[in-house]
Amino acid sequence: MEARPRAGRAADLDAALRSLIRALAVAAVLLFPFMPGKMSELWSRLGAGEAAMPLLDDIMALEPAGRQVQAGGVLFPRPELSGV
Repeated sequence: MEARPRAGRAADLDAALRSLIRALAVAAVLLFPFMPGKMSELWSRLGAGEAAMPLLDDIMALEPAGRQVQAGGVLFPRPELSGV
């Protein structure tokens, strides 16, 4: 079995990351009515900055190329269980 050329692996990685960003964007849009603060934070971390949350129909047109994903703290920290 031959190893894939480096360019082929880079293209696969780009496609996987593009799919991941779109999946997170869909999750942000769908969960926004229930967790507006957290989903707005997720949306801004996906490189949207202060842009308004898009409609679900607009997510597939989302082009993640050139976006700068921002690292941040944990969106959903583990609650501390005391006395358990």
